[in-house]
This record gives sequence, structure tokens and C-alpha cells, in this order.
Amino acid sequence: MPPPQLDAYGLGLRVPTLVVSPWARRGYISGQLYEHSSLLKFIERRFNLPSLAAINQQFDSETPVDGNDAAWNGVGPAAPPRDGLAQIGDFYEAFDFTQDPNYTPSLPSWWW
Repeated sequence: MPPPQLDAYGLGLRVPTLVVSPWARRGYISGQLYEHSSLLKFIERRFNLPSLAAINQQFDSETPVDGNDAAWNGVGPAAPPRDGLAQIGDFYEAFDFTQDPNYTPSLPSWWW
């Protein structure tokens, strides 16, 4: 099944992702749609930052706004950066910042 078409280029190949962190939810499996800008969205949300891709445009006018410029016909504003799309997750639900980051699971006796 192809990924949803969110802009002119689409989301491309599917990439499996593992979240490894002392704050990752234990045993959590997500059904959310993610892509590479999900990492950017996570940083923006975690540290309460504005859209970093939009901020980049203030300093670098040569870089396309969101990779959607191929479909933009010059009428009206170009589409917002992908990190602003609600359809794409931000990994935040895969974390629990209230849990003990020093937790060590006990392995069953047959593991030794």
C-alpha cells in the first residue's frame, strides 16, 4: 500500500523506526504516520519552538519552503513546511518523561 500523498513529492519509501531512549514508553507500538520531519516536529514540541523550517526561510531564501515548490504555481503562498502538517506525527506519544530514566528491567531466570 503506498503512503498517502501529502504534497507534490509524496512521502517516499517507508522507513521502520525504533525509538531508543530512557524515556521511551516501554512496550509501546505506534500506528501514527511518521516521516523524517517528525524528528523536527518532536524537537519543536518538546522545547516549545516555532516551526524551525519556517524560521530557516528568514535566513536562507534559496531553499524551497517545503519541497512542495514543484507543485506551486506562484498564485498565493507556497504550502507550509512539512513539520506543520497535522497528518504527520511527532514521536511525542512514544515518550513518557515522567518515568524513571534509570529503570532496568529484570530478566527472567531462563535468560541466563
